[in-house]
Amino acid sequence: MATATEEHVVQERMKESEHELHPLQDTWTYYLFIYKGNDKWDESIIKVATFGTIEHFWSVMYNTAPPSRTPNGTDIFMFRSDIEPKWEHPRNENGGRWLVPLTPDSPIDR
Repeated sequence: MATATEEHVVQERMKESEHELHPLQDTWTYYLFIYKGNDKWDESIIKVATFGTIEHFWSVMYNTAPPSRTPNGTDIFMFRSDIEPKWEHPRNENGGRWLVPLTPDSPIDR
């Protein structure tokens, strides 16, 4: 059985870790692509946030509209912050993409 002192030390360490940030290996930028038909491709990209820690990532995810509340045809991009979300960017030369097609009745965030 733990002593009162040991329990106090454990609780203090838990409090400290609540404020500890967990950095990601890279800084990432979250974009939305909402194409309206007559806009240039570049004008349809909306930079939502840039984050470099797990905590900031979840803060962004919890504070942005879920996929079900974005306009139909919206794409979500997640790129390292030093890479532009364009096929023409040199670091995307041999890149690919991961698609998750959703229908209006998809239960993705419900």
